[in-house]
Amino acid sequence: MVRRRQEGEPKVDAKRIVFAQDAMSVKELSGQTGDVMAQVNVLAEEENEDLQKLEEIDPNKRPLYERRVERTKRALKLIQHFEKKELNLDALTRIMAFRVGEKGFVYANTDVKAGVVGEISGDTMQMRILSGPAIKEDLKAGKYEEISIPQRTH
Repeated sequence: MVRRRQEGEPKVDAKRIVFAQDAMSVKELSGQTGDVMAQVNVLAEEENEDLQKLEEIDPNKRPLYERRVERTKRALKLIQHFEKKELNLDALTRIMAFRVGEKGFVYANTDVKAGVVGEISGDTMQMRILSGPAIKEDLKAGKYEEISIPQRTH
């Protein structure tokens, strides 16, 4: 959920809401420029026992998904450190092509059906939708759908 702040302010409030049956968890972006939120499949990162009970994830595989989340967080920090700039849609899209991690738990597995990365600013929301696994060469060639939604003016 994204809500733009008061008129004249270029910031947005963003929340990720995970819900299933009667269980719900809300995580907010800090509001700082460049803040990032990542989610892996339907894995409930939060310590919400009700959500975790509803997940159809083999308890033995949960640590593999958790390590994927940690790899993502490390990758985001490394990209920011080496590129010396704010994360952007190109950097986020490149992460989807990573082939690092335990077998079957990398982002670019052959069984991946789709991926979505997005960037929200005070005036635009941009999303890239990837069909199938993210292949580095395909990404360089722009083989994805990109949607840009400008801020509505009232």
